[in-house]
Amino acid sequence: MSGAPSSAPPPGPPLPPGGLPPDDNRAILLLGIYWGLFPLTVVSVGLRFYVRLRIRQIGWDDWWMLGAWLLYLGSLIISTLVANAGGARHVYFIPLPTAIYVVKLTYIVQPFSIMCNAMAKTSITILLQRLMGHDAFIKKTILWTAMGIFWILCILTSIIAFTDCSPPSAHWNLTDPNAQNECWPNYVIEPINLVQGSWGAFQDFFLALFPIWILWSVQISLRKKVSIALLLSLGIFSGVSGILKTSYVPSVTNDVDKTWLVADLFLWASVESCLYIFCGSVPTLKPLWDSWTQNRSLDPTNRSARSGGHSSDGSTGARGSRFRLWHRSRGASHFSGKDVSNVSGTTDSREQPLHDTWRNNKYKIVESVHDLKQPSIDR
Repeated sequence: MSGAPSSAPPPGPPLPPGGLPPDDNRAILLLGIYWGLFPLTVVSVGLRFYVRLRIRQIGWDDWWMLGAWLLYLGSLIISTLVANAGGARHVYFIPLPTAIYVVKLTYIVQPFSIMCNAMAKTSITILLQRLMGHDAFIKKTILWTAMGIFWILCILTSIIAFTDCSPPSAHWNLTDPNAQNECWPNYVIEPINLVQGSWGAFQDFFLALFPIWILWSVQISLRKKVSIALLLSLGIFSGVSGILKTSYVPSVTNDVDKTWLVADLFLWASVESCLYIFCGSVPTLKPLWDSWTQNRSLDPTNRSARSGGHSSDGSTGARGSRFRLWHRSRGASHFSGKDVSNVSGTTDSREQPLHDTWRNNKYKIVESVHDLKQPSIDR
């Protein structure tokens, strides 16, 4: 004798009270944005290293940005797997094994995206530090304190993503309605994620506006101040995308239709990471722009030869430029800064005139006047 048919609902997420939504699929939109923006990062990072290698000036900011780009690529690959498997559809229309696979990937990709942003911001922070002299202790302290707070928040959220449930598989256990009982409550997780996202967006604007503080008291023309500030302030665009991304952070803790709701978060996280890498690399391409528009050689040896063996400030070569500034500094107004020809990051305790020091500090980032004898990596 056969038993009575079971009245238990099929395994899977509970159905919405208002009935099933339309079976829409946003995979094409997501993939178009993911891989449509990706070439911007390839070109910007590729040209960044091309310029730095040509001027013989690879710094730690370049390696941090390369690390960010690799994490960005990893996040795109995982996000593509999510979209192709149905991660841009409502969970009710996805086969249960596929839905579990998709939700699992949405948690795996989080550290890639979070750490990509942290590494890109670190690269930008190092780039800004190279613009300052030895006496900018307060500015450097504020700059790195903000960066340190962001790193702490990034590490914390990355760890929590896999430790707030016991076991972690409770996140993607869609067959047991009680699985989420083994996880921290959403009112604990959501504020942490919001704080991390909000601080990241704040720091985008902070890093974008920080060059104004650096340039405020520098004795150069207003036109040069504005042009340099604009070049170093492109991070405002990533700040806007960071705000939009943060507005979708609560979707991570949604327990009903995860595959559909996190699609917007993935979209804006991808845009934000792309803008970090692109906007953080554009300032380093200034020597390439000058070589195109002013017929200037990227090779420092050729540049010196074109000017008859003289550097851009009239002295003979990079080493002669250093010698000249050391002697001109006597009896003049002083400003403590890095050695003119030392764009590799090593320092010199001797003081130099404000105008020459600022001009060459600027060149360290956008003109790349340098000493061929100096080591190739910042210390």
